[in-house]
Amino acid sequence: MRCWGWRWGGERIPAAWRESALGGQGEVAAGREVRGLPRRERAASLGERTCEVGELVIRSECAGRVQLVEEAPEEPNRLAAPEASGLLRQLAMGPYVTCYRRGPVEIRVDYDGRPTIGYDRPRRLPIGLTNVGTRSLDLQARVSGPAGFVVSTGGESITLPEGASVSFVVTISAPREYARVWAVNPLTLFVSLEDGTEVTAPVALVGEALWYAAGPYGDFGEGHRPESVPGALSGEAPLGAEGWQRLSVAEPGVNVLAELVGEQGTYYLASDLWMPRRRRARLRVGCNDGTKVWVNGQEVCYQHEHRPVSPQSADECEVELREDWNRLVIKMAQCSPRRFLSVVLKSLEGQVLVEAENTTPREAG
Repeated sequence: MRCWGWRWGGERIPAAWRESALGGQGEVAAGREVRGLPRRERAASLGERTCEVGELVIRSECAGRVQLVEEAPEEPNRLAAPEASGLLRQLAMGPYVTCYRRGPVEIRVDYDGRPTIGYDRPRRLPIGLTNVGTRSLDLQARVSGPAGFVVSTGGESITLPEGASVSFVVTISAPREYARVWAVNPLTLFVSLEDGTEVTAPVALVGEALWYAAGPYGDFGEGHRPESVPGALSGEAPLGAEGWQRLSVAEPGVNVLAELVGEQGTYYLASDLWMPRRRRARLRVGCNDGTKVWVNGQEVCYQHEHRPVSPQSADECEVELREDWNRLVIKMAQCSPRRFLSVVLKSLEGQVLVEAENTTPREAG
């Protein structure tokens, strides 16, 4: 019944089912570990709340990739089952595997669960080639990347009989001295065939966000060294000086602290964001303890309370971003063993602000 309602809406659930679940006294009980919800709530109210949270997640995390519509398109009630072997194969490959059919060659690019790259963090991408033609193939493969990227593919010739497959690993790195990591970093896989033809497939890596962390310091209510260094909050002083640890964050909207280790106390997280134009935006910061936030030296947000991390517990404020570099500094109280700090920058309409980039060191710009 739940799948039926999700796909076609509550009004198209058979009346006998709808009355028991969506009307009358149909309720659900929250478990003891669930916080932020009533102990008992009507199924219809819980469904509406779930849809609201889902829309927020889609608008912020999937902007430009998922379209929200008011009504589901007219479709038959019975869905065609996918061909079993194809479905099992897709499930086995996982969500970060892309496939391309190029003439007699099928190409598989495995992003190994993390389609991102950061400075001085080599990525290993397994590549698979399958001969789907009607004769044996002799081929070579290579990958080209943006200027300054170092790519290693081996380069040896491969003989691939009809129906056979081969796998190899491409190593990609972006040395900070030579490369510049952008929000999207396009690479190209070239497969040269024995008859002189060459087929290609795109390989794109998302740039990891650059953050800097300092700490731990003492009491959250006191001002510590990162606040007293001239230009540290406003952006006039460069990040990365003594006392700061550089972090490469693959998913800044999920957990900025994923790679930060250390004892409890007060931490400072900072990042420089490049904006191509001036605009107002909404900054959403979620933390299970206290936070104080500065943008270009101006305090924009403050809270200090212990709470579970959820969409409702995050704080949101409007900020003014200038056409240039913008310094974002977050002071965070780490009072419990759990570490979590989510940071999402959105437009006033609620979509992720993809034009704000923090994949490149400020001094390189």
